[in-house]
Amino acid sequence: MPRLLLLTALSLSAGALPAYAEDWRVVSMGPGQGGALLVDIDSVTRKPGDVQTAKVLAVYSETGDTKADRTAAVIVDTSFDCKLNRSRSDRLTSYDSEGRITLQRPLGDGWEDIRQGTKMEAAVGIACSRAVADEHQFGAGIPIKPIREILRINGF
Repeated sequence: MPRLLLLTALSLSAGALPAYAEDWRVVSMGPGQGGALLVDIDSVTRKPGDVQTAKVLAVYSETGDTKADRTAAVIVDTSFDCKLNRSRSDRLTSYDSEGRITLQRPLGDGWEDIRQGTKMEAAVGIACSRAVADEHQFGAGIPIKPIREILRINGF
C-alpha cells in the first residue's frame, strides 16, 4: 500500500513538470530595466548553422506590474542569427504572478539588429555560445516569485 501511494504521488507530480527541461539563467537585472531578463539554456538549440533558438523570459518587478492584464512575466520564443547579430521574436506567452498563462500568440516579427550594451546582446551571446550563462540556476518552472523577491530585496 505505501508503495502504491508513492507511485501515485510520483505520477501526479510528473504531470506538473514542463514538457522539456528548463534551466533559467539571469542575463540582466537592474534599476531602470523594470525587471529581469533570463534565458532558458536548456532550450537553446545547438545545431549547425547561423540561426539558433532559445526561450527568453522577462520578469517584471511588482512595482512595474501596473498593466490592466497584470502581466508578471512573458516568455518569448526567440531566434538568434549568430552571424548577423540579430534576433526575431517568434511566439509570446504571458503569465500572471501565479505563473498562469494569460495570453499566447505567434508574433512573426521581423529580424532586428542587436545593439551593443543591451540586454539582448547578452542573450544572443548565450544562444550563440559566445558567452557563459550566469551560475545561479533557477531550474524547472517559471521563476516569477524568486526573481521578484530578488528584485524587491535589491530595490528594483
